[in-house]
Amino acid sequence: MLLVLAGCEKDLEINEDYLTDQNLESYLSTFDDVKIVEDLFAFAGKSDFFERETSNFPIHIYAAIPDLANEMRVYSSDSIQYPDSLELYEEIDLEFEDLEDGFFTRFIDNDSLSDKILRICYQSGDSLHISIPIEMRAATQITKPINGIFRELNSQGFLLFDWSSIPATEFYLLTMIDPFGDLTFALQTRRSDFSFYDLRFVENVLFQAEIKPELVPNYEYQFSVFALSSDGWLNATASDTFVAE
Repeated sequence: MLLVLAGCEKDLEINEDYLTDQNLESYLSTFDDVKIVEDLFAFAGKSDFFERETSNFPIHIYAAIPDLANEMRVYSSDSIQYPDSLELYEEIDLEFEDLEDGFFTRFIDNDSLSDKILRICYQSGDSLHISIPIEMRAATQITKPINGIFRELNSQGFLLFDWSSIPATEFYLLTMIDPFGDLTFALQTRRSDFSFYDLRFVENVLFQAEIKPELVPNYEYQFSVFALSSDGWLNATASDTFVAE
């Protein structure tokens, strides 16, 4: 199984010279409360299909960070039982790369051996956008494969994707990649099925290349499902590559 969010050629790294001694509480205190928005979508997972050549495979963290974002920071805390204690988060340095035309950014943690919590943030104008506390279960859990994605045309003529429900999943992130490697859409739903392109049961549209995307006949697409817990852990994932009719 391959992870569908293929990376670009350029790998970047946060320069440690710019890391501060501020904990997250101190950093947030420099912003007005009304300017702090907890809307940065991010999740983390750990699996051998993320990086096959690594024996002790790393944790990958995915975040939707816009092109015009600046002052991107990553904070980590070992006190997993206190996710809301901002003073326990320290700024850390992680390797990262842009994915899918810059929509997703992937951070790679090769060093964590114990469970921890992570928060990612960036500035846009005078506002700060921050993720929820993301549990990184390095020691206790790995991301598992979903047992296949079933695909058929339903009675209404929609292309239906169906997959097995995953325990402890808050919602499913759905993505589709076109033949050129570009992201067609990224959606959130609580159901274990999706009809293309029916948004009635979609909780949130994170990205869509067009208002109503259409599949081009004879083009190959890759549809992927990411089963996410309420604390941002990737429980399971699967992909389905198909040729549009």
